[in-house]
Amino acid sequence: YVRGGGRILLRNSTLMNNNSGCGLAMSGVTLGMTNCLVAKNIGDGMSMAASTATVVNCTFARNGGWGLSVGGGTGAVVNSIAWGNSGGGMTSNLNLNVRYSCSQNATYGANNTNADPLFVNAPGYFYLSVAGLTNQPVSSPCMDTGTGDPSSYGLDTLTTRTDGTNDWLTVDMGYHYAGGIADALILPPAPTNCYVDAVNGTNTNDGLTWTTAWKSITCALSNVAQYATINLAT
Repeated sequence: YVRGGGRILLRNSTLMNNNSGCGLAMSGVTLGMTNCLVAKNIGDGMSMAASTATVVNCTFARNGGWGLSVGGGTGAVVNSIAWGNSGGGMTSNLNLNVRYSCSQNATYGANNTNADPLFVNAPGYFYLSVAGLTNQPVSSPCMDTGTGDPSSYGLDTLTTRTDGTNDWLTVDMGYHYAGGIADALILPPAPTNCYVDAVNGTNTNDGLTWTTAWKSITCALSNVAQYATINLAT
């Protein structure tokens, strides 16, 4: 928690796995934040009050509250992603101007999308899916849809792709990594629709049809994508 005036600059940083609160909470400060990953915190990813924030190419994902919550002050967000957070993506109010970004809820601002960013299914990582790469059948709508070129943000030697190809042409939305990851870490996309049959199902099935249904809800919850539909046999 940061408060009491002053200026904070965060760049190429990760704020993850805080089990006691927000990834970043602040009051009465000025924040400049570029290429940061704020994920899997028990509270909001970022919470601000009476502050001013500029957020560029950041990803707020799978936090227990909002991805980015503005209770007071003003903020400007560009080229960023807020998805899979329990409370919502980015606070939708006039004090937060969002442009060329992806949020799970509607936001104030221009050229934004509410489409699934299609994070690669690699636990602990938030790379964007690229059709043709390992276990990535469809490309993310956040590829090449930011504003500006990567070099203008210092991102032209970094990547959002699992194969490590540097970002170029139009900047990708979201957090950029220093390199890719091994194909062995990339799992098939988690299903968004599955079936559970406590009588006829088996947990070694794929859960994708009634014929191949899982037996338990626990198995389904462990294997499906966030916000998936689980069909239960009656």
